[in-house]
Amino acid sequence: MGAQSSCCSTSDEHGDQKVLLSVAQVCRPDCECPEEPMLPAFDKPEEPADLVILFKLSDGSFRSMTFSKRPLGLDFNKTVPITMKRVKPNSPAEELGVQRGWEIHAINGISVTHMPFQDAFLMLKKASASIQ
Repeated sequence: MGAQSSCCSTSDEHGDQKVLLSVAQVCRPDCECPEEPMLPAFDKPEEPADLVILFKLSDGSFRSMTFSKRPLGLDFNKTVPITMKRVKPNSPAEELGVQRGWEIHAINGISVTHMPFQDAFLMLKKASASIQ
């Protein structure tokens, strides 16, 4: 993975700049944002106590889920986008309401939509190792 940077930003109603999408790659100087909705960036502590996954739902909306225990209970395709094949019964994922067909778009505030599967999987594995 490359250095983390912010690709997309905008000004709010007061003229203050704010980051809309945090990506795990360095963008070109002439960067055009990926063709996906503008997503609010997460506040990321140095070592998160929880795992925050941003999912794209089947209806196209987005939902952030915070996992605080393992195993997560996610069974997914090994392709990009990472899409839920099923959610294991009695798991944190089921308790949170994760559904089959949802796609992982960000892990702890870092977009994984344009990463190779293996990089995104390693990021998920490392982030989930930080929770109990």
